[in-house]
Amino acid sequence: MLTSCVSVPTSPISGGLSFHQINLIVSGSCAAFSTIMLFTLMFRHATNLSKPQEQANIMRICLFIPIYAVGSFIEVCVPVSYVYLHSWLGVAQAFALANFFILLCRFVSLETNTRRSVFLAPMKRLQEKTGSTTAKAVSAYRKTWILVFQYPLIAILIAIFADISEGADRYCYGSHKAYFASLWLEIIEKASMILAVIAVLRTYAKLKVELRPHRALQKLLAFKLLIGLQFIQQIIYMVLTRASPSPLEPSDTLSYTDLEIGIPTLLVSCELVVFSVFFHFAYSVTPYQLSSYSHKPLSDFTNSEQQSGGDECYHGGPFGTRAWISMLNPAELIAAVLFGFKMQKEVDISRRGIYQAMPLNTHSTS
Repeated sequence: MLTSCVSVPTSPISGGLSFHQINLIVSGSCAAFSTIMLFTLMFRHATNLSKPQEQANIMRICLFIPIYAVGSFIEVCVPVSYVYLHSWLGVAQAFALANFFILLCRFVSLETNTRRSVFLAPMKRLQEKTGSTTAKAVSAYRKTWILVFQYPLIAILIAIFADISEGADRYCYGSHKAYFASLWLEIIEKASMILAVIAVLRTYAKLKVELRPHRALQKLLAFKLLIGLQFIQQIIYMVLTRASPSPLEPSDTLSYTDLEIGIPTLLVSCELVVFSVFFHFAYSVTPYQLSSYSHKPLSDFTNSEQQSGGDECYHGGPFGTRAWISMLNPAELIAAVLFGFKMQKEVDISRRGIYQAMPLNTHSTS
């Protein structure tokens, strides 16, 4: 267990407060600020729900920051919970990345009344640009799809195995010995994340012209910079803590737990404050307000390209109730994961035009 792998002594600091106590105050304040900022943004989207499906994806992406902020604060409050909880924060990150990719699909989709047309939209756009055969386009797109949506599945499995191995005294956080689970789970998690991020970045790079009207670059930076910054910090911190002699050694004022958990978590909490503000610009509700309807994300396309739910009225209901329910509905993510296994079938159906002859409520791939 974590307590058997690291020691957690108390360390006094000037002013009668230990580093841990100061960390509690700062991290708690940052978590409260980040959570309030993001729920404010989500509430504005929920009550200005002019494009329900698109904004539901945005709300799911935004939910990542409050989850991570509150989770990080709990880790500071109860360091022994770090191993059990931190892997599940990785699951939240994986879900947010998957929803970001789906959002990109919606931005380039011309027939957004069906999941099939949304999921296949990037492939069709890329096929039009490159002139490749359908078989080649499907093969390449399936690889991209699998690379993106393997991440949530791998993240869930890693979280489960981390909790099991920690309970069985086989995890040992901070140890890089091969017979402990922490090393292998960390390697798998990082590899899974890198592959997913690269797949999303490559898709964006190929479709950046089509995505430019949707301010996709700002949305990309708001999310990817946060992931990238945390990844770089973890690498730097790992190098510093494994160096001999290490500049990060326990002292009278900093315990091993403060160094391994407290400081990294404090940095993340402070960074979330910055990104919680940036999210208000990157995922602004302004394009979805009816007063600026002509500037909505799909406004540069023709009327036939407007997504369903984009009528000039709000669809969220009282206090955005429908939006909150839609945000918590996992059906779309589950459908996206399954879609990679039946993509060829969906392409064949789309090519034959069967979906056009069927009622709208039977078009969903879920």
